[in-house]
Amino acid sequence: MSRLRFIAAAAVALAWLNAPASAIDLQQHRALAIFDQGVGLEAKLRGDTQPLPQAVVSCANCHARHIRGPVREAEGALVLSPGTLLITMSRRRGPPSAYDESSFCRVLAEGVDPAGVVVARTMPKYQMAAEDCKALWKLLTVREADAMTAATRSPG
Repeated sequence: MSRLRFIAAAAVALAWLNAPASAIDLQQHRALAIFDQGVGLEAKLRGDTQPLPQAVVSCANCHARHIRGPVREAEGALVLSPGTLLITMSRRRGPPSAYDESSFCRVLAEGVDPAGVVVARTMPKYQMAAEDCKALWKLLTVREADAMTAATRSPG
């Protein structure tokens, strides 16, 4: 490799390393903050007028995500993963159903699953921006292998 090509390649590599985070990275970080810490969430229990304290509104308080192995419940709430959200199955003794982005956001806002079954009263009803719900959906439904591939993919 000529000296000029080496310098050009090094300059491109440095620019890439110093580039600001992409919109996708920012969405993923936002979704992680929502899931793990409840950042920016406002929630109430069904039938209650008082907002829940910030310390209890994170998804991680009741749900685990991307658990390897068989589908299982975490602390009484379903593990949130591609296997539990995208696969058609019976939930809460209702008819078989699968989530899509719209029904996922509906269960968070209204407490009604894709089959029209009302979820447990202990599941808060959330007020969140549409883009936050979309980011959370993407975080929970990307397969771990896909996420690893995307994280290690080189630019270009």
